[in-house]
This record gives sequence, structure tokens and C-alpha cells, in this order.
Amino acid sequence: MSQESDPVAPEALAAAAQLVDAEEKRAEAKRKEAEAHATPPDTRIVGLMMEFFVGKRVRIVGKVVTNAGNAATIRTNDEQLIDLVMPERYRISDTIIEVVGLAETAALIQVTGLTNFGHDVDLLKTVDETVYHMHRKPFCDMFGAYYGSTNVTKPKCG
Repeated sequence: MSQESDPVAPEALAAAAQLVDAEEKRAEAKRKEAEAHATPPDTRIVGLMMEFFVGKRVRIVGKVVTNAGNAATIRTNDEQLIDLVMPERYRISDTIIEVVGLAETAALIQVTGLTNFGHDVDLLKTVDETVYHMHRKPFCDMFGAYYGSTNVTKPKCG
């Protein structure tokens, strides 16, 4: 009694392997496309940290000092003045705002996002205290790679 091997089985396995390979390639292409269109991460900072984040996306809260349409200046709780350049679609309506954008210099942000936070100036102190903790142990490890790499008092999370 001899067993004959099924001639279809190797062909079926080869076809299945090709399908799996093609699906893996499609998934990899989708992942790369998603990465290309993903918004880079931003780091929540206080005014004194701006110099360490030039060229990076930042998120900062401040009190509006001047507002001239697509340009404004905020004062952070640590008394830093930061100029903002904004697209026309953003409107400042409150005293306290949060901006997200590219830190072009230690005193200039190209705004890509803006949130009006109301008129409670005490919020500035609360935000600053929180941000300082986010950049220090043990909390910097909880917030990701961008936290703890630089902070006003220590160069590394520690």
C-alpha cells in the first residue's frame, strides 16, 4: 500500500504563502503611510524650557498680552514673553490660552493649534507646577521620551 502525495497541497501552500506575503506588504505600506501623515508629538513645557525645544513641537499655556489677529504675545507664569504667529483660522477669545506649535526660537512659536482656556489666571500657576513635575522623576517616565530629556533644573530625568 503506497501513499501518494497530493500534488495540490504544495501548490496550495505556495499560494497561501504568497497571499500572506502580499498582506504583510500591504500592512507595512499602510503603516508607513500613517507614519508619514501622523502629527509629530508635542511636549508640554513652561516658558523657561523654550530654549531647549527650538525646532520641536511644543505645547504651552500663557496669558495673552497682545493680540493682533494672526500675531500675538503671551506671558507665561514664569514671566517669559513668547510671540505667536498663527494662521487666520485661530481666534483668541480668552485671557488664558494654550498653544501647540513649532518653537522656531526661544521666544517664537509657529502655532498649529490653539485652545481658549478662559480667564482664570490662577490656572497658569497650576499648569506650570504640573509641567515641572511631568519633566521630573518619577513622572517623566510616565509621559514618554520627550519628558525628562530636558528641564530647567536638570538636563536629564532624574
